[in-house]
Amino acid sequence: MKRILLSISITVLIGYSCTKDKKLNIFTLAQDKQLGAQLDQEIRTNKTEYPLLDSATNAAVYKYVYEMRDDILSSSLIFHKDDFNWRVTIIDKPILNAFAAPGGKIYVYTGLMKYVKSGAELAGILAHEVTHADRRHSTEQMTKTYGFKVLTNIALGNDSTGLKGMAKQMATGAAGLAWSRSDEYDADSMSVEFLHSIKSRKNYQIDALTDFFKRMDSSQAVNLTPEWLQTHPLDANRISRVAGHYKALGSPVGDYFRTEYQAIVAKLPK
Repeated sequence: MKRILLSISITVLIGYSCTKDKKLNIFTLAQDKQLGAQLDQEIRTNKTEYPLLDSATNAAVYKYVYEMRDDILSSSLIFHKDDFNWRVTIIDKPILNAFAAPGGKIYVYTGLMKYVKSGAELAGILAHEVTHADRRHSTEQMTKTYGFKVLTNIALGNDSTGLKGMAKQMATGAAGLAWSRSDEYDADSMSVEFLHSIKSRKNYQIDALTDFFKRMDSSQAVNLTPEWLQTHPLDANRISRVAGHYKALGSPVGDYFRTEYQAIVAKLPK
């Protein structure tokens, strides 16, 4: 019997290991969506930790962010555009951070939006977070972190509470979900690629992300550690890699969309 179960477990692992970006991930797309939906529910019920910006009274702000989301999702380079329910939620808190959950759930703090200087910067950040969800970095990390037995039970359908428990654990510190350096490099490069691929629709300055990084780097120099840096490890290579990637694409000139972005920031709660 143990041999049979081991054989099944290995088969399950092999079956779930072939993702579009060739990385090991035992979770199915359906489980990504389920995990993301459960985490989102945990966030929405924890109004003290996650005070959400009301979409009805801040319609213009949400319209702007969702149009930006649609711009990014128009890229042909996105793997799971039609597989996930891509939703952007704004958290009304003076925190310099944004984070992505499995299944296409993206969260952005008003503190970060006020810190950002242009629409192109925010587009770079949003495309970065879209990459984390699209390349399934969360469940890829969980595949590496959780034990073989736990993941196999979930994959075999023997643990109905497993995903819910993981979602609760993630929600406790969702804003603190830390990415590996390789995940960050991947998200940076694909952010540039996504924005470059949609230039005929919206011509963002595709390397504006480096402006944001440089300000974050300056914060480190004066011994400040914004939440972004706690979850998105920044090193000198990230700035140079984005700059190099931008140059390799021909250093295209785009628009920063500063004026329209500042008009949106002015509508955020003080």
